[in-house]
Amino acid sequence: CIHNAFLRAGFSKSEKNWTAIWAKHQAPAQMKELNCLQKVNHFPASWCIGRKDRLCRTLNAMKRIHGSVFDFHPDSFILPADRENFVRQLKIDSGKRKNQATMGLWIVK
Repeated sequence: CIHNAFLRAGFSKSEKNWTAIWAKHQAPAQMKELNCLQKVNHFPASWCIGRKDRLCRTLNAMKRIHGSVFDFHPDSFILPADRENFVRQLKIDSGKRKNQATMGLWIVK
């Protein structure tokens, strides 16, 4: 648990002079008030990469806009909405492989 990790690291709870905060996204005004030693667990607008489905949407959108520059990640699909594209890609991939030992790896979450 995060609370125990902070305690083991020697941190104690403080409302005024704090070094680290583990909380929801901070408002822009709160981010501007941080000093150089204060740490937060979320960057502004990081919600677009914080969840796997949003990361997938963001990377796919960037790949559509910028092309091969964003070709560094595997094809990603959000099911059931992308089922048709997923099945099409699965057929393409399975046609490229000659035997079961070389079948592609799929991660499903």
